[in-house]
Amino acid sequence: MKKILLNSFAMAFLATTTQINAATPIYGGTINFTGNAVNAACAVSAKSSNQTIDMGQVRLAELDGAVNKLSSAKTAFTIILDQCDTNVASQVGVLFTGSVANANQEILAAGMGATSTAATGIGIHITDPNGDAVKFDGSANSNFTLIGVTNVLTYFAQFISTAATVTDGNTNATMTFSVTYT
Repeated sequence: MKKILLNSFAMAFLATTTQINAATPIYGGTINFTGNAVNAACAVSAKSSNQTIDMGQVRLAELDGAVNKLSSAKTAFTIILDQCDTNVASQVGVLFTGSVANANQEILAAGMGATSTAATGIGIHITDPNGDAVKFDGSANSNFTLIGVTNVLTYFAQFISTAATVTDGNTNATMTFSVTYT
């Protein structure tokens, strides 16, 4: 009788502790997956598709006094093409678009979307891997030969004066890019 009673208490205790230790699921959030399937010679790496390039700060004294003065510091950024098949295409062209400064297709307007005071008299000048200025009109800049499965195109960004007087403030800018294959 004692064994039956003891076993009954043990079973009741185990059933109770199991219910107490059962975890209640708590909603943690949503995860969205984005991407595209493309019929192209290469795929743009996820590392390249949405980038933020920190240009740092430039002293006004470095750019003041003349139009088209370039900052001494260059900031590199890359566009990486993966899974390339040179049997499909042998060349890649990169097309850039963005708001330009003073109707100059080679200077990206700075101070765009500023939540604080925008700098004036300043833009961003970008050169391609050949050292040629990038145009922001959506036309193909230089074509580059695809070499192997992964291709890394390195570009350089510099601040440039667009007026003889530059004022301080936010220098944010946005551009988009597309690729074409031949």
